[in-house]
Amino acid sequence: MSLLTKADALARSQAVSVTWADVSIDLRSGATDALDYPVTSLFTCEVRGGDMMIDVAGTVEAVTVDGAAVPFTTDDHHVYLTGVPRGTRQIGVSARCRYSTNGQGLHRYVDPEDGRVYCYTHFEPMDAHTAWPCFDQPDIKPRWRFSVIAPAHWEVRNNQPAVETETVSEGVVLTRFAPTPPLSAYLSAIIAGDFAVVPCQPWTGTLAGEDQSV
Repeated sequence: MSLLTKADALARSQAVSVTWADVSIDLRSGATDALDYPVTSLFTCEVRGGDMMIDVAGTVEAVTVDGAAVPFTTDDHHVYLTGVPRGTRQIGVSARCRYSTNGQGLHRYVDPEDGRVYCYTHFEPMDAHTAWPCFDQPDIKPRWRFSVIAPAHWEVRNNQPAVETETVSEGVVLTRFAPTPPLSAYLSAIIAGDFAVVPCQPWTGTLAGEDQSV
């Protein structure tokens, strides 16, 4: 089964414009042996057609339109809505998505030597929807805002800098990140885990490795 045909992508671009994608993801399970995690994406959209397909490879638990629960159907890679009112809408999709172990999607690696956990995303060409609900086609470019719950000792990074942290419970922190510029879904990113941080200066060299700043 094709995940997204050219015809589907064209029809969706004509039916909806997405200006914001707010993703709230809880990665506390990454510190355990759990296989999945809860995530909610809230889209601010201009809806021009009554039916809608949102990409997600996970167990969809709820869908809302302007805060009200609505019926939906799913397959392995999409959730489908019908009769969405035209106009500016907020559409939320809550799901449980799975960590991957193949380097695609949200990959989770456990170091066999010390048990430390490392999670990171890799989405080309169409794996963002395995990590969180999204419109997983390059010409739909919302601005993204990420909120990530994770163990307090983890390093958590996003496309943009963190702007706020909040203690959720003992040893657990919520980090909110600044909004991105308009980005295709495959360029949205998270890393989280027992990473070491090495301070450095911005690279000023070329692809050949030569510093041209002097």
